Formats: sequence, C-alpha cells, structure tokens
Amino acid sequence: MPKPILYLGVQYKDQARGQLAELSDRYQIKDKNQLEASDYAQIEIFFGSDLDTLRAIYQGEDRRLAWLQLDTAGADYLPQEVMADPKVTVTTVSGIHAPSIAESIYGYLLGVFHQLFIYHDQQEESNWHRYEHVKNLAGKKALLYGTGHLASEIARIGQAFGLSCYGVNTSGRPVEYFQNTYTQTSVTEQLSEMDIIINTLPATAETENIFNQHFFKQMKTNSYFINVGRGNAVVEADLQAALEEEKIAGAYLDVFQEEPLVEDSPLWQTKNLFITPHSSGRVEHFRDDIFKIFYQNYQAYLSGNFPSINRLDKKKGY
Repeated sequence: MPKPILYLGVQYKDQARGQLAELSDRYQIKDKNQLEASDYAQIEIFFGSDLDTLRAIYQGEDRRLAWLQLDTAGADYLPQEVMADPKVTVTTVSGIHAPSIAESIYGYLLGVFHQLFIYHDQQEESNWHRYEHVKNLAGKKALLYGTGHLASEIARIGQAFGLSCYGVNTSGRPVEYFQNTYTQTSVTEQLSEMDIIINTLPATAETENIFNQHFFKQMKTNSYFINVGRGNAVVEADLQAALEEEKIAGAYLDVFQEEPLVEDSPLWQTKNLFITPHSSGRVEHFRDDIFKIFYQNYQAYLSGNFPSINRLDKKKGY
C-alpha cells in the first residue's frame, strides 16, 4: 500500500520540504505538479488553499484526507463538502496578518487626522496651504467589531496613541486592551459616541450586511468607518450614500463584496473613501510565518494530537 501524501499547495523551496521530511518519513511530500490522478485518494494532509485539488479529492469515493491547513486567515471560501466532513480537521493562519493590518489602519487614520493625504495632493499642485487644526488619536474612541487576534492588536497599539478601544463580541465578555465590550444588541446605544468604527469580523451568515443604511445613520457625522474583516458585512451602496451625503466623515475599505473591485465600480470615485486591494495584511515575511504555523501543527499531528494552532470551529465558520 502506498504511503499517504502530504500535499503542498503552497510553493516552498527545497529547504522547507527538507524540514518536513526530517520530521517523519511517514508521508510522500508532493506538490501540484507531481500529483497523478491516483494520488488524490491518498492525500491525508493538505497544506494551502488550492480549491481545484481539494474538489478533486472529494470527487472520488475514497479519500484519506484528515487535516487541512489553510494558508489564509478566513475559511469562508471552502466547499461545503469540507465543512460538513466530520473526519477533516481544518486549521487556518488567523492572526498572522494582525500586525500588518493594524499598521495599515493607523497609517490611514494618521493620514486623515493630520491631513497628510491632502498635503500630498497639494504638493503635486505646488500649493502651499496650511491647515491650522489637525486631529489627534489621543482622547478618541474606537469601536471594534470582533475581539480576536486582529482586533486585539489594533486595540493594543491604540493604547500607545491614547486611543480608547471598545469591542463587540458574541457574549460581551471582557478582553484585554479593551475599555469595555458589548454584544451586537447592547452596543447600539454606543454608536453615536464613537469616533472610529472598525470591522474585523469573519464572513458568516450572522455578519452579512450588518453595516447598512440604518447603521451608518447612527454614527457621528465626524466619525470614520473601516472594514478589514470581510466584504459581506457592508452594504456598499449604503456606505457610498453615507459618504456622499456627508453622514460620516470618511471610510477605508480593504475588503469588498466582490473582488477584485471592478473598474467601473462607483466606489472608486466615492468622496472621502480610501481603497486598498485586500492588501493590508501582505508583508515580506508572510510565507515564512505561514510555514511556521504549519510546521508546529505538523509536529503535533505526528505526535498523535490534533493540530491546535488556529483550529477552525466549523459550526461557527471561524
């Protein structure tokens, strides 16, 4: 009987493959270019987010798949067969993007509060116009939807700026770095007091379209909205209207309902909207950090334990 396969859906140099081989000779290590039709049924460990190969595994009647290590923080794109398969443990790289995304958020906020984007535009026009008053983050309030890895990093950094951070989670349980936490029901009365609202939530049925016209009407007219969670949470037409009608001061979107954002999307021309192409979490050492998580989980798996780092709760979807 052939050895089971550890499938590398993420391309790594021979050094990384060698590190995995040194841990155990129990598995054949193969990438996509090395797979044959008969191999799909032999894949026990799957590393990456190659949906074509994943679907091919489930097209066969027999499969050995037991553990899927994603190279993404979210898992909302996985086929339903995987989510419904009780034999498959799924782990993610949730939290790996947190420092980079948090820095991007503060880059945006500092740019807006200190008029840096406007000054950059003025420089191109050789225009010397000075704004007498700029805003500081100190003394401001930020409300973060979600209190996981990313939100906690945003709140931690916020302390250095004197920014007070509040969180929203399913139970309202207290979390380090947050002044207070609320449920989605109990937070409603707090919206009008917040200077910044940030979404970090994953894509689930419960988070779909929660940031809509009704929500934006409850925000202060001089407040800012940021989405670095998932695009399904925001009704983009409602956000566009809130910005055009100056119901809120500005917004930053790194994620969208459909990606890539089409060229003729009205969002590109929306007043006071800052757009990045789902890129705030991508850093130079990204792939190395992903491999470290997989390597540690692989060690646990070889020891007969379930991989424990970022194990996905399939019922919750995160």
